[in-house]
Amino acid sequence: MVGSIPAFEPPDGGALFRAMMKTEMGSTGDSSDAQTLKGVAGSPGMARGTARVIRSLAEAGKLQPGDVLVAQMTLPPWTPLFGIAGAVVTDIGGVLSHCAIVAREYRIPAVVGAGRATKAVQDGQMLEVDGSAGVVRLLSSPAEEEDHSS
Repeated sequence: MVGSIPAFEPPDGGALFRAMMKTEMGSTGDSSDAQTLKGVAGSPGMARGTARVIRSLAEAGKLQPGDVLVAQMTLPPWTPLFGIAGAVVTDIGGVLSHCAIVAREYRIPAVVGAGRATKAVQDGQMLEVDGSAGVVRLLSSPAEEEDHSS
């Protein structure tokens, strides 16, 4: 490249544009309650299930029917997982993200833009996903789930 990079000033698209960008970047995941995650209502409905934190498609085999898929974000190759999951929670996303659109098509609840879901949720934990309100409740720890299953 020859010369200096020209200054770029993004256009101000108004309040709606700023709100969309804020949620797309996952900045809504703040909550004072350690047992609750707040995000964006991506797809309506309510579901309870075992959390499966999946960081790559290589881990997709651990998702069982009815489990809650917890991921940083989803992309088109992840679409078949929506047919298995009972609900989806992502760190990043907004109402027009891949996750939200596909979850609505599959008619499963989704909370997107939860910010810290992949850090706060442990694999095997019982979750309640309220896709209509954009809220995820952590109902138990994985150790408690093991106690109930034995």
